[in-house]
Amino acid sequence: MGPNNGSSEASGSPEVREGARVAFNAYVIPTGVLGQLPALEPNDYIPIVRAHWRAISIWATIGFFLAFAASYLIPESYRAHVVAVPAVGGAGDGLNRMLGTQLAGLGGLLGALPSLEGAEAEAIAVLESRALLDRFIESKGLEEKILEPRGLGRFLNWRAQRPSRAQAVRYFDEKIRSVSEDRQSGIVTLTVHWYDREEAASWANELVALANTIIRETTIRDTRRTLEYLEQAIAKAQSVELRQSLYQVVQAQQRTLALAETRPEYAFRVIDPAVVPDPQDRAGPRRIVVALLGFALFLLASSGYFIARDRTLPSSRSAD
Repeated sequence: MGPNNGSSEASGSPEVREGARVAFNAYVIPTGVLGQLPALEPNDYIPIVRAHWRAISIWATIGFFLAFAASYLIPESYRAHVVAVPAVGGAGDGLNRMLGTQLAGLGGLLGALPSLEGAEAEAIAVLESRALLDRFIESKGLEEKILEPRGLGRFLNWRAQRPSRAQAVRYFDEKIRSVSEDRQSGIVTLTVHWYDREEAASWANELVALANTIIRETTIRDTRRTLEYLEQAIAKAQSVELRQSLYQVVQAQQRTLALAETRPEYAFRVIDPAVVPDPQDRAGPRRIVVALLGFALFLLASSGYFIARDRTLPSSRSAD
């Protein structure tokens, strides 16, 4: 045969193919080899890592700076706090006790009033409710602002439909607004976590004010209904003692109504309103933490690469 056929046979010989495979193993781990190799003991890793510590250190350092640079793509966020105490048991404490006593003396004619503890729990429940957020978002038209993509999300945004208020309420409830209560002191703290520090402080104060407004409106509406019922009960009452008791209840309810109509901080008395956080007091991102995570990730990845690669070299050399 001609010279072309001879060169083709030489290039396809087993010796040539094996030599090419040995050279290729110096840079790439062949598929299927790792599953056939025996497991290494932890002590076997140390010599391999020591042998490649310079390359591993370089890759870990690269990971540190890459992660640190990437952290600037994450938008900065801030937290604003409002500290308040439930005011339901403050000025209205005596009124509620007197009213509860009078109603108990009526033999359950009007039913029992909620306890002070129950009123405070109801006020906190309003502060934590989604109904509060729904009214707040609707009044300010915040659906687009809350769900607006930020950071890398601006490049990955494929949303075609306008965000709904339900989505905005759910995001606000899960990611932005949080409420905590100190059981011993009764202090309630509302926190808003947001990207704009001025809006974070403004929203926190407005949410507490809106909760007061909602509870005031509910109290005014319910008290007026109670007064209407009491007037009907007085007109039907036959006993003088019953009428006197009903009049006392009416007086207490009128005081409650006056209190709800004149006191803006009806349910929560603000002790420490939210202030605009300083630019340095950001809640996130913690860039040094992100950078350290990048360092650790590249450190583990590069160490794992060299350990896996070096495990294939002895078998390749022995085959040679």
